[in-house]
Amino acid sequence: LVRGLREALELVRGRTFRTHGRAMPLGVEEDPELDAYWGGGTFETISHQAVGLRIPAVQLEMPLTVRRELFRNDELCRRVAAAIVTAYRDVVVSMKCHRARARVCGCERVLSESQLADV
Repeated sequence: LVRGLREALELVRGRTFRTHGRAMPLGVEEDPELDAYWGGGTFETISHQAVGLRIPAVQLEMPLTVRRELFRNDELCRRVAAAIVTAYRDVVVSMKCHRARARVCGCERVLSESQLADV
C-alpha cells in the first residue's frame, strides 16, 4: 500500500497543501510519530480492534485540502484507489485469520466459539 500510494502521489510531487494553517507536503508516513493507541486500559481504534482479531487494517488520515484534491484530480483519485484495491487483493483476499481463539483486542478477552463462527 505504501509503495502504491507513494507512486500515486508522484502526480502532486512538489506541491504543498494547507493543513492547520501550515503548508505541508503530501506524503506517506509508514511509522507516524503520533497514533491513537495509548496503551492498555484505554480505548482502541477500529484499526487496533481489527488487528487484535488478526484482520489486516489500515487507517488513512487525509486533511480536507487533500480530499478536495482527490475530488478534483481524477488521475490522482484513480491511482490512490488502485493502490488501495491492490493492497486489499494482495493481503485481505488471501488471508487466513481467526486461528486458535482470536483475541478481541490487546487485552486478554477472546472470542467465544459462537462469536468466532459469526466472524
